Amino acid sequence: MKRIFVLIAIAIAFALFNSLPENKAQEPKFNLREFYPLADGNTWTYQVKQYRADGQLAYRLRTQTIAGEEKLDHQTVAKKLMDDRGQYYLLAVDERSFRVFGENAGQGEVKINPPYTLLEASHTPGKVYTSRHVPSDGDAVTSESTFFGVESVQTPAGAFKDCLKLRFQSLKPSGATLTTTSYLAKSVGIVREVFEVFSPAAEQSLRYEIELIHGSVNGRKIGDDTAQTIKVAEYFPFHQGDSWTYDWTYRLSNGQTRTTERRRWFEGAKFTNAGAAFKLASSTGEEDYQFYVLDRGGLRIIESGEKGMRAQGVRFNYDPALLIARDDMVIGRTYRWSQPEQDGKDRKATLIQFASTLDGFENVETPMGRYENCLRARVEWETSSSRVKNIYYYARGVGMVAYEYEVITKRDSTVMMTINGRIKEATISGNKVMTADEAKKLWGRISAELGAAEDNPQARALFKETSLNRYVWDSDLGFRGFTADLAIKIDGGATVPVKVKCSPSLEIEIEAPDATTKILIHEEMSQFVTHRQPRKPFDAWYGPDKAKFKLGKETTEGREIFIEGDSMGSHYIIGDRRVIRLSRSMGRMEFTIFNRKHIQVEDGRYIATEYEVSYYVSGTKQEVGHDSFVDTYVKQNAYWVPKSRVHTSTIKGKPAKIELEVLRLEYLR
Repeated sequence: MKRIFVLIAIAIAFALFNSLPENKAQEPKFNLREFYPLADGNTWTYQVKQYRADGQLAYRLRTQTIAGEEKLDHQTVAKKLMDDRGQYYLLAVDERSFRVFGENAGQGEVKINPPYTLLEASHTPGKVYTSRHVPSDGDAVTSESTFFGVESVQTPAGAFKDCLKLRFQSLKPSGATLTTTSYLAKSVGIVREVFEVFSPAAEQSLRYEIELIHGSVNGRKIGDDTAQTIKVAEYFPFHQGDSWTYDWTYRLSNGQTRTTERRRWFEGAKFTNAGAAFKLASSTGEEDYQFYVLDRGGLRIIESGEKGMRAQGVRFNYDPALLIARDDMVIGRTYRWSQPEQDGKDRKATLIQFASTLDGFENVETPMGRYENCLRARVEWETSSSRVKNIYYYARGVGMVAYEYEVITKRDSTVMMTINGRIKEATISGNKVMTADEAKKLWGRISAELGAAEDNPQARALFKETSLNRYVWDSDLGFRGFTADLAIKIDGGATVPVKVKCSPSLEIEIEAPDATTKILIHEEMSQFVTHRQPRKPFDAWYGPDKAKFKLGKETTEGREIFIEGDSMGSHYIIGDRRVIRLSRSMGRMEFTIFNRKHIQVEDGRYIATEYEVSYYVSGTKQEVGHDSFVDTYVKQNAYWVPKSRVHTSTIKGKPAKIELEVLRLEYLR
């Protein structure tokens, strides 16, 4: 009997609960507006980590800013969340809902009807909510949104408790899906997101993640000093002809020690996978050198030679490039990659494991005095026989002021060799500096001059229009890369077969019968690819903090444009939205590129097809060499791709003539 009364009581309670007004039972437990503040000017900087198909990780920065609003109809207003590439979302967050009304991913604005609902405050945790939407640019898609409750998240910007965790998936009729898992912290916004893209056509999934590094929300700074990002270019300023002199001390395992004076300077450039690379030559001989690249991908070494105290020099080729520092690296976090081990001309199956870390900032004592707050970058790798550690110390406005190197055998942990370098004098932007205090003052003066320099809006607009008028292969717009079979002739010799692979990120791999041909063709194809690389967003390459434009005189060929802040003192002549002539300095040598002919593709952009390069002794018109290129392109499906090249040269040590023909080209899936 007692049990019956208990059951009746439970039934009555259940009936009373279900009889409550529906809106009362679903009263939201949180205010969504507090979890995604969308005031104008709020900004978030994220590190993007992409898992590539080749097993490597790719990183970059993404900055998103609330850049005004857009009125969608008489009662709906959406905020514009704009990123550094000019792409944006149209979204709205109120107390109860988080909705996305449209986006622009670089191909025009697309509206969603009805909007995607990523979260309603009344959603039951764990329950999947399904909707159907019609984008303005295509077929209907189905969405699924799920709220998982709260979860704590650790990011470079700090630890965030009780973040709202939600997942949103859109499904296209083709079967392609985009799944986004987001974490929203109270009073901050999105602190972490994971994106998974499945393509049934390619039969593969892609994944990338973003984590908050720092931000500014409603006037409040997010992230402490260790969460800052570094402007690497400030710590590695270089102009062709700049030089640095060091006390360079070697110590071998037998205790032998020797200190020499080592002068290094930038002189020369070449085309590589990573774009134009600049040669850091050394007074210790031609076998001691490094080729550096400094761009949005960071400060990297793509090739180096080191003789040191050994009778035979050692040459290293880094593929991928040896990363020292990138703007998007988080202080204290290690970034890893690998490449096949090299043994002379052969490659073994063993992989070299690389790791790069920004350790933070340190004060360094040198013969020039004390350099304060130097950026310490550590690069380590491990081969089958040894462990190597490099530590670089960079002073803002000066470059490398100290260097430490150590190689240890894995067999018995013997320290085989150490190197300790300390700067003793430098020439920076044509200014000789002898003390750390002079270098600090020079940096302050150069920074102030660049900041105060007039930036001619007409010159900037003209250069930007010309830059964006160049035909490029853009992976954001679907370029997938390709493989190709080439026929090569060098100085009229027998035809040599070569295979090329160009990845969607425009990295080149060459298969050739011998090392000499491989090096030559790698440089030729890298030049093709460098000219097809996008330069967007424009301000990431030529923003007011990086370069100032000056307008020169009108010539018969076009208008002169000068760029201040450019490492090679670039001087352009632009006509009809094309670069007609480009002059640059390489220390003791200058060169001028003359674009003679071009083709115009369907959308009006151009491809240079015939151009010449003349090399001169700096400050004179004494020509010391000449290159001439005749290229042909063909339209294959959606893209214009190279068909042939004839390259003639009078440069000492180079072939007089290289002939290249593409026999077969297939796009990657």
